[in-house]
Amino acid sequence: MLNVKSRLLVSIICCLYGGYVAAVEDDANQLDKELAYLRAESYVYSAGKKQQKISEVAGAAFVISQEDIKHSGATTIADALRLAPGVQVARYSSHAWAITMRGFNSFFSANLLVMIDGRSVYNTEFSGVYWDITDTMLADIERIEVVRGPGGTLWGANAVNGVINIITKKAKDTQGGLLVARAGNEEKGEINLRYGGVIDEASNTYYRVYTKNLARDSQKFDNGRDDHWSKHQLGFKVEGEADEAKSQWIVQGDAYSENLHETALPTTTPTYVEGANVLTRLTKKFSVDSELRLQAYFDYAQRNAPTIKLTDTTVDLEAQHRYRFTETNEFMWGLGYRTRENKSAYKIAGSFYDPLTRREHLFSAFLQDEIALIPKTLRLTLGSKFEHNVYTGFEVQPSARLLWSVNENSSVWASVSRAVRTPSRLESDVSLKGALPAQPIPVAPGVTVNVPFSFYGVGNKNLKAEKTLAYELGFRQQLTPSFSYDVSGFYNHYRHLRGSNPQVSFVPDPTSPIGVAGVVNTQGLNNMRGNGYGVELSSTWKPFDWWQLKSSYTYTKINLRLDQNAQGTEVDMQNRNPRHQVSLFSNMAFSDNWGLDLWLRYTDKINTKTITPVNAYMALDMRVFWQPIKQVELSLVGQNLIADTHYEFPQDPFNPTRSAIEKAFYGQVSWKF
Repeated sequence: MLNVKSRLLVSIICCLYGGYVAAVEDDANQLDKELAYLRAESYVYSAGKKQQKISEVAGAAFVISQEDIKHSGATTIADALRLAPGVQVARYSSHAWAITMRGFNSFFSANLLVMIDGRSVYNTEFSGVYWDITDTMLADIERIEVVRGPGGTLWGANAVNGVINIITKKAKDTQGGLLVARAGNEEKGEINLRYGGVIDEASNTYYRVYTKNLARDSQKFDNGRDDHWSKHQLGFKVEGEADEAKSQWIVQGDAYSENLHETALPTTTPTYVEGANVLTRLTKKFSVDSELRLQAYFDYAQRNAPTIKLTDTTVDLEAQHRYRFTETNEFMWGLGYRTRENKSAYKIAGSFYDPLTRREHLFSAFLQDEIALIPKTLRLTLGSKFEHNVYTGFEVQPSARLLWSVNENSSVWASVSRAVRTPSRLESDVSLKGALPAQPIPVAPGVTVNVPFSFYGVGNKNLKAEKTLAYELGFRQQLTPSFSYDVSGFYNHYRHLRGSNPQVSFVPDPTSPIGVAGVVNTQGLNNMRGNGYGVELSSTWKPFDWWQLKSSYTYTKINLRLDQNAQGTEVDMQNRNPRHQVSLFSNMAFSDNWGLDLWLRYTDKINTKTITPVNAYMALDMRVFWQPIKQVELSLVGQNLIADTHYEFPQDPFNPTRSAIEKAFYGQVSWKF
């Protein structure tokens, strides 16, 4: 049952949506250009590995456009993701976030696959994403595609709760120069410089290069530690055409270095990070009904922290072919191979990886058939991914999706999918030793003494893949030319979830008051199961040419339990997600050269059983912008304006200090030349 606050919140959302509908029913004669405006950004690639309108997607898809990013005032990709319904973004520090969809949030966002232009940035060393290096120049992003729900059939393991694909603009669309500079109390300074030009107009060959440099101040920590962040990044993109535009090719890459001050570490020595990547892709169109796509990328990353040094080298090859048998049947298939070498060396006595270097090989293939049961009305999509990995061997991820186009403005979709999350190298190979807080031990009736404790964690090379069976249902409608909305619901059943079975023992210790010290021995086990369900709503309303409103509401509930007859401790993940989230984003352009953006967000409390909870909070961001001339835009942004500080995520082993997010102000100038 919902409590009073929850019922009130749901009532407010219903009133907002009801008010929208009532308002837009009187506005049904809006100009057709408004309809075109609303639908201009409604194309997505990541949902089906082909370009299609969101209205044609049998899944929960959302697009964050370049205009959305700019008007939000967000300075990182991670913070821009707050614009999407169903996404939980919780900031740890100046450079770290916990981000997920549909539950299971942690620093290790293990169930979320993230890509930049189709290059995976999911790290199998720890099952998650380093958001500090998931970066590019924000002005060069064309859109961020957010597909909620399993994407394993097309994208493979670890796309359990969703897929995020950050797609950058074509080099042809970024010609000339652009300088973006900002500074403020938290954003101490950031300079982005990009220049694009033409190599050969006859073959439509264009290029762009960019550089990005930033320094960010510390957030507020209970222990006064420092977490400031500095970064330098540069990159390029070259693209062209051949065979009278039947062939298109791209080569792009990035290189970066950064210094991170990690609050979780008992040292003031910064973590040094460096890396580089190169991606190339060729698309060959044989006909309107046949297309071949080849892609390869190389990725190198090194993270040298005071406690551990990690080095990753990845090579990925992929081929896919799409063709149409008949007017009612479109088939797609693909092959992939990825090899990754990880070198991990702990600098803590008693902690190590076994083996110190591991080479992973991932072989994959997928098949998908899209069948028009009733042309332009009812479509069935069947497919499956087949993979072989070094940890769990052979895995299969099938799905079935049905789309009913009620009319040109309304569609209903349903799906059932199976997805897996494979173990990480950390879960399989690590042996980790460390200290725990002293614990009171009774020595006599009513008398206790504090005894030192330590822990010893051992990897489990026999872990199984975590498995999810997901059921989804959704409806979307363009109710009037100025108002559209989208509703999706899900129910997930989880098996073989990773828990643990800690065992406490005592060893001699002459420094202890009672001559012994406690040791907690633990190992990861597949000893949990559970379910999750929820609903996600979003809408876009343009009441006037100069004013647009976007709103969203998310409800998520996760229930986990130990398997029958299983021994161990439940991982406290079901409580690391807010039950309710609300976002209301307003963009007002009062004239051709100035306007106001407002972004109000509500995040429900996070109650936890074993770690410090997080109170519910509201955040307000405001952006005022002015263009004195066409080539220059000035803006002033205030972030988190309601409270001086607030917390966004509970403490855990990777966030042992309380990090409070502070009010922030910055000014920005953007100059095109």
